[in-house]
Parts: sequence; C-alpha cells; structure tokens
Amino acid sequence: MFDSSSDQPQPGPNNAGNPETADAQGHWVLLGRADDFPEGSLSPATVEGRTLMVCRLDGRFHAWADYCPHAGRPLHDGAMHEGRVICRHHGNTYCLATGRNVDDPRNEPPLKRYKIEQRGDELWVFLHAMFSAT
Repeated sequence: MFDSSSDQPQPGPNNAGNPETADAQGHWVLLGRADDFPEGSLSPATVEGRTLMVCRLDGRFHAWADYCPHAGRPLHDGAMHEGRVICRHHGNTYCLATGRNVDDPRNEPPLKRYKIEQRGDELWVFLHAMFSAT
C-alpha cells in the first residue's frame, strides 16, 4: 500500500500537487509509481486520509473509493474478473470501467471515481475539495 500522506507535495505538470495552485475544486496528488500497481491487481492506497482502490486493467489505471456502496466494506480485497470487481463481503459486482453495480444498477449508487493520470512513470490522482456544511 502506498501512503502519500507522509510525502511532501511535489509539483508535477501544470503545477499539479502544489498546494499554492490548488483551486476550490480540488488538486492533483502524487499516488505512486505506475510499477507499484501491477496489471490485474486491486490495490489499496491512502492519499491525504482517503482510502482508494487502484486497479490496472488492460494497461489502463482506474481509481475508486475503496468501499462498497452496499455496506461500506473494502473492495480491494475482492476478486477482479472480466473487468469487474466482486465484493467479497456481499458478492455485489461492479464494472471497473463505469463503477456501476452490474447486478442491480438502478437501485445501487455507483462507485465513487477519482481521476487518475499516468505522467511518465508516476501516477497522479485528483482529489476533490471536501466542503463542510456551514
């Protein structure tokens, strides 16, 4: 598991990861090296206190909140099969391309998606700003 909370923010392309250039919508954060996430894996990663599930499928990276919307249990310990993740706790199945529950797409919210980009040998994830009610 990669934990970036102990790393200093590192500017990347377009000043990504630089807190001085963060906007009200969020900011880019270095997630780790692309090689840290092997093909066909479901990997947990903690970034600025948020737990993500990162998967590499057919050479493309996907990042999702690491919890099943059905019961809030972690998804990274589930199984990946044919582009889907199967929650090991309740058996719900989610499409890794869309985040939708393939068993009951109308009655279940999709997984929370995070933008992820590969920049050279690094992976960067976009964290939306967290707003509090006032």
